[in-house]
Amino acid sequence: MAGKGDRNRTVESEAYRNNLERIFVIVNYLEHLENNIKAWHRDRNLIDGSTDKDQYMKLIQEAGELSDNICKGKDIADDIGDMIVVLINIAERNNLSLSDCMERAWLDIKDRKGRMVDGIFVKEGDLNS
Repeated sequence: MAGKGDRNRTVESEAYRNNLERIFVIVNYLEHLENNIKAWHRDRNLIDGSTDKDQYMKLIQEAGELSDNICKGKDIADDIGDMIVVLINIAERNNLSLSDCMERAWLDIKDRKGRMVDGIFVKEGDLNS
């Protein structure tokens, strides 16, 4: 006869599996979106027919729109999305994925120490400079 501990472990295992399934669905959906955006870029000759410099300038234009809408208190979801679309273009032309770039950034910042200065996180090494 199964004891209370066995039932708790079964419930925890089911919850763990359900969470893994949700994560898998989300990751697959994000990869699907990224692949659709890459195809959109290719269909419009924005990979071979453009340059990193051109796309960087587009990114700065989109950043300006984001800044404008932040200052005006407007919705910024589309602005952030537009910036991600341009970043996907730059990543694709350099044989990278967003996951590659985010992983590299995470490994770079995960143990970073510092403090907030005027609303900006300043790395510990830059505080004394």
